[in-house]
Amino acid sequence: MRLWLITLLMYSSLAVSASDPIDRLVQSLPSNGLWTNGLFPKIMLPATADASQVIAECMVGAHIEKYSILEIRDVAVAGLSVKYLAVLVDSTAGQKIVLMQYASPASGWWTRIYDAK
Repeated sequence: MRLWLITLLMYSSLAVSASDPIDRLVQSLPSNGLWTNGLFPKIMLPATADASQVIAECMVGAHIEKYSILEIRDVAVAGLSVKYLAVLVDSTAGQKIVLMQYASPASGWWTRIYDAK
């Protein structure tokens, strides 16, 4: 009986995390950090900017006019010491996940948009 209960609890916790689009994205990112390389749009807001302000600028740059923020949370990619902010967005272009992090006063906010799967 106890083994069955433990198995059920383990399966249900895996099912919950597997159904979460942010968790799936973060788990799929390689720990080498190469996915952060390359150009990114300059969002020249201060480090103190609210996530919704950064998302508003990000959506303008992506030519997405209508969207709503579904969830905002801190995430960590395995193997990296850096924390990111993940934002799940429902938009006219489908559900998106925006990873963001303040880079520097010269670069502004680093952002990357992914399709939520």
